[in-house]
Amino acid sequence: MTTDPAPGRRLLCFGAHPDDCEMKSSGLAALWTRAGGEVRFIAMTDGSAGHHEMAGEQLVRRRRAEAAAGARAVGGDSVILDNADGMLMPTLENRLRVIREIRVFRPDVIACPRVNDYHPDHRYTGVIVQDACYLLMVPNIVPLVPVPDREPVVIFMSDRFTKPSPLEPDLVFSIDPVLDQKIAAIGAHESQVLEWLPWIGGYASTMAADDAGKRAHADGRVAVAAQAEAGRFRAALIARYGAEAGAAVRHAEAYEISEYGAPLTGAATAALFPF
Repeated sequence: MTTDPAPGRRLLCFGAHPDDCEMKSSGLAALWTRAGGEVRFIAMTDGSAGHHEMAGEQLVRRRRAEAAAGARAVGGDSVILDNADGMLMPTLENRLRVIREIRVFRPDVIACPRVNDYHPDHRYTGVIVQDACYLLMVPNIVPLVPVPDREPVVIFMSDRFTKPSPLEPDLVFSIDPVLDQKIAAIGAHESQVLEWLPWIGGYASTMAADDAGKRAHADGRVAVAAQAEAGRFRAALIARYGAEAGAAVRHAEAYEISEYGAPLTGAATAALFPF
């Protein structure tokens, strides 16, 4: 029989942009905080390129406020680094910054993108986090910030890229109990889900003209994407929850364990992910 995580268990999610953690991991984050843990979302860039009509400091301020609201929706907080959107590079400076952020927060689990993502900011976020995790426990690197007392487990957020290899889900979770929180977390990013993404994605014309209609369309896309994940990883859901319960899951998130962190034993899985 599993038990809830002890108070203070920490989940640290890295995304390239201020909405990426919400898009990929807000279901897991909501499950985590419901079980008594703490969550932080870190965006590696300021989101300053993500709009077709707004730019500069005005957009950065707006996206910073949206990120704070998105994290709050799942009981977490938000940190946004000052790299320019669309210009993230896997520099030594960024690696050391991420090492500091990890050591300060002292997470039990880190979630990040895989390194074969289509977007260079996403791809380099994965590279930076993996490089940081490999060197995390070396005291002479970033020597003024103490190393944690344990190495975190590192997990990759789900994607659909197949080369060099598709995602192999080691962890899959029903997010049915927290779907409303995931929708709220993503919906907090109005500049993205109501404006930028419909424009750049070419589906703005399919959305209603009124705000309520646009919101319903955006919320529906979140639910449909989570349903697609449940269908895609149905076998893994059945393996985790049993035949009847696994078949009944409607919305899911899936993750692959990275070799750049601590191994995830059966006992650790039960302690960290009891939901």
